[in-house]
Amino acid sequence: GRARVHDEDFLYGYIDTEGNLVVPCRYNQTDDYSEGLAVVEQNGKKGYIDLDGNEVTPIVYWDAQDFYNGLGCVQNEEGLYGYVDAKGREVIPCRFESADSFYGDVTPVCLDGSYGLIDKTGQFISATRYRSMGVCTPNLFYFYENGLCGFVDAGQNELTPARYDKMQGCRKGMVAVGQHGKYGYINELGEEVIPCIYDRVNWFDQGFARVA
Repeated sequence: GRARVHDEDFLYGYIDTEGNLVVPCRYNQTDDYSEGLAVVEQNGKKGYIDLDGNEVTPIVYWDAQDFYNGLGCVQNEEGLYGYVDAKGREVIPCRFESADSFYGDVTPVCLDGSYGLIDKTGQFISATRYRSMGVCTPNLFYFYENGLCGFVDAGQNELTPARYDKMQGCRKGMVAVGQHGKYGYINELGEEVIPCIYDRVNWFDQGFARVA
């Protein structure tokens, strides 16, 4: 295990479970480790280090996200996104205008102003077509068309047409959605399991959610 610490100059490093300083305090900002790698920031640029403090990538990226499923999402100095593997190799070149982490086998990205899902080789699994996309779960993704929200699965098959005017995020496999000022929930299959009849809704926890 590793824990973040900082010195009197507020430079960050990491200690191990015995309190030994294993990564010197030399970074302006650091994140927790994910899959054995941590995002660090130095002089306004980001990169990845391993558990021993070795720089797996150069500290050259404008942005870098935690590793998921063997890949880290990075943004280059031109503002374009791509992905590096655990050895620091840019296995999916930085060519996307927007991108998210690989929480599953596919993830949404934007190319030439249009969104679609790519696999871990960087190939689109279907044609790009949406104005915006995001991740609900590894198998459920939201999209926006004409200001309304719908949902697709990991094969970019449309589960729910764009008919919701609000989407309040996902927890425990349930997504809170809004329609005409009322709220309900859909499940991971895109099914509206609780109709939009409530004025307010909250997250599900232990099988229950507060509503009003």
